[in-house]
Amino acid sequence: MQRGSSRVGVSLAEVAFVGGIALCLVGCVAHFQQPASGAPHADLTFAMTPNAYVSSTLTVSAFDNESCRGTPGSGLVTTLSRKSGAKEQTSTVPLPLGQRLYLQLSTTGSRPSPGDPNQLDISRCTTLSSFVPEAGHTYEALHGLTGCSLALIDAETRAPPPSYKDHHVDRDCVPSHQGP
Repeated sequence: MQRGSSRVGVSLAEVAFVGGIALCLVGCVAHFQQPASGAPHADLTFAMTPNAYVSSTLTVSAFDNESCRGTPGSGLVTTLSRKSGAKEQTSTVPLPLGQRLYLQLSTTGSRPSPGDPNQLDISRCTTLSSFVPEAGHTYEALHGLTGCSLALIDAETRAPPPSYKDHHVDRDCVPSHQGP
């Protein structure tokens, strides 16, 4: 599986500053266009694997191309957050049919740095994969920070969809409606 991951140490003040900026930008992010109510679709349930981090966040974006160039209807699908010891969170979204859907999943986790309670160790895992959703199918995506992994399966067959592909991640995809 192709993926990108990184780990850095930062201060608590830096985390608060970046978090504040992220909240300000949420309104500027393009959002994924779900199928119209009642239209044929597939469902995809997202979940984060349990991990040793104090807090972790999963952000999912969807695109109609491998370069993650935003086109109308591409963008943020869902965001899940969990604290250490909290119950696993899931999110289910309807997916359009008839074309390859590229999913970028990015999980970020933080935990206290050993030996310095004023520092946090932050790890990040980003994966990019694609498949063609089929009408009436339900899929499950489990994204793990430990080992930087994605498991995407058809809930009925318990196997990846036949059209499933992993893609190389050399940078994070950024939802945008800008051209090439």
